[in-house]
Amino acid sequence: MVLILSTLFRILDNDLFVLCIFMAKICNAGFIIQTLMKHRFC
Repeated sequence: MVLILSTLFRILDNDLFVLCIFMAKICNAGFIIQTLMKHRFC
C-alpha cells in the first residue's frame, strides 16, 4: 500500500503537480482546486 502511494506521488510530482502549479499561475487557484477535487474524489 505504501509502495503504491509512493509511486503514485512520484508520478504526480513529475507530471500533474508541475502542471497544476503552472496552471495555478495562469488560472484562478480556486478553480484548479475544484477541478482536482472532482477528478480525485469522483
